[in-house]
Amino acid sequence: SSFVATGHSLDIVRHSILNRCNTPGDNVIDHMVIYNVTPESITINQTAEWLQDMVIETSYLLMCPISRAYTSSAKIENQSEIIDISYSGHSRPSISGNKGEFSLWGDNFYAKIEYECLEGAFNKAFSFISPSSSPSYNKFYYNFVGSNVQESVKAGHRVSTYGRISYSYNDKLVGQTNIIM
Repeated sequence: SSFVATGHSLDIVRHSILNRCNTPGDNVIDHMVIYNVTPESITINQTAEWLQDMVIETSYLLMCPISRAYTSSAKIENQSEIIDISYSGHSRPSISGNKGEFSLWGDNFYAKIEYECLEGAFNKAFSFISPSSSPSYNKFYYNFVGSNVQESVKAGHRVSTYGRISYSYNDKLVGQTNIIM
């Protein structure tokens, strides 16, 4: 849904019971997410608790679409390489581990994505910016399981994540990407 809100801070709380893929009524995860939206950032706190034992191949939390209209470049914390994310099919920047930071920017927009898995991740967890086939956006993901692995999860296993997307939009940033290096 969409709505218009006026204020300095907005909290959105969503609670869902997730089903096994294509199996309505086969409840597998109790999922809670709290978004806090301010003019400067969006903070996302999520908790997923398994309701039954299962094997997980992929599990993404903190998915965030990123418009190519505003962002054309990305950089991983503590790395000097700048990645061109302005087109579909770009190389996929990624970070291994349960904590990290990406910077993204364009001509007059800057965003920083910070995330941390607070509990329940596995050793091969990683995050990445996916080169969506859509010409209009990329997607940031945090995969708390890992890539090309299967992990057994017992009922009651809990994963908690924290993410913060801070951003600024300023005409003065045009042509001055050096201020975010």
